[in-house]
Amino acid sequence: MLAGTLTAAGACPSTNPSVVSVCGLEDSPEGCFDSCDQTQPCDIGFFCSEDRLCDAECSEHVPRFACSTGEICGTDGRCRTRPPAPSLCETPTRAPAAQTPTVELLVDQSSSMRVPFGGVSRWQAVQELLGGSDGLVARFGDRIHFGLTLYSARSIDSGPDQGKPDGRCPMLTQVPAAIANSALIRETLLEAEPIDDTPTPDALRALRAHMLHRGPLDGGPQSIVLATDGEPDSCTNLDPADSSAAQAQTLAAVQAAFTSGIRTFVVFVGSPGSTQHLNELAYAGLGLPLPEPDAEQRFFAAETSAELDVLFTQLLEGIIACEVELTAPTAPVSICSGEVSLNDELLICGDANGWEPAGTSRIRLRGDACAALSGGTTAVRARFPCQAPGGLI
Repeated sequence: MLAGTLTAAGACPSTNPSVVSVCGLEDSPEGCFDSCDQTQPCDIGFFCSEDRLCDAECSEHVPRFACSTGEICGTDGRCRTRPPAPSLCETPTRAPAAQTPTVELLVDQSSSMRVPFGGVSRWQAVQELLGGSDGLVARFGDRIHFGLTLYSARSIDSGPDQGKPDGRCPMLTQVPAAIANSALIRETLLEAEPIDDTPTPDALRALRAHMLHRGPLDGGPQSIVLATDGEPDSCTNLDPADSSAAQAQTLAAVQAAFTSGIRTFVVFVGSPGSTQHLNELAYAGLGLPLPEPDAEQRFFAAETSAELDVLFTQLLEGIIACEVELTAPTAPVSICSGEVSLNDELLICGDANGWEPAGTSRIRLRGDACAALSGGTTAVRARFPCQAPGGLI
């Protein structure tokens, strides 16, 4: 069923003789033959064979391992019949109008925020970036409802309860979202100091629950901006040997927020290194498929406070000026299954100058498309699956 000759020497025979494996062949995808079981599943793109090894009969990332015409490689690495393309219906749009979005700033208050960053500490960089007299909240505070949540925890350092919270977890300091509250946010940031641990998934879940209980302010879109300097832990274990479990919890919390109509943007104030987890959070926060290691970086990072300010300013301008509302219900659809055009030119979903989902019934234009939209002489056209009422996921 696979394109090309996959039965060459070196192929790993599957337990099922009817399945041809791509593992063991030249250019076989990374992850082949990893150990697996019910508690340790394979990565996306593989299935767990009867001999408890991750295997695949296709790979969408290697052209010669593609499935036959009319088939598609599933997330478990098996070929399946390609589903018919959904019928698309014209979806009326409303260009950006007077709207006041809500942006909840979720700031890592862990002890590692004392590490230097561009001549100051990471904590001082965040304090000045967000709460400075000419900081982002002061500059955008009349156009955005800003809220602030600082999060950390203290752990027990020894004994049988090592790694468990010493007191409340997560420890949250919050300023309610409002217009023109830069003075209160500045005061809160300046009075606070880094504490200890980084229970990111727990803080995200708590903030999502708060936002859902409160609801959107003035009907505008809701977003979380997560500012952190590294790997998460969780209230389940604040001193883990590795952060993989906390990473999975954090990713799940971001995905849950998006399904609730709340996007998450990620701002990184740490040292260069392995940032794949941060990029996965950034993609999930926009409802996009999880990225490959070499995918475009979607989280915001810089080496100095000035560079970070530029990136953050572009983010906030985009939230205000570059979102388009879909004014008619569409069927529940998978990511990027619709079509969006600007002045009759088709835009690419996920492209730096294209469009991306922006929560329920909204899309956001990026790069050149955003700049053109901001100029006010553009026409946006959208077509999405229309079999049943629902919302854009």
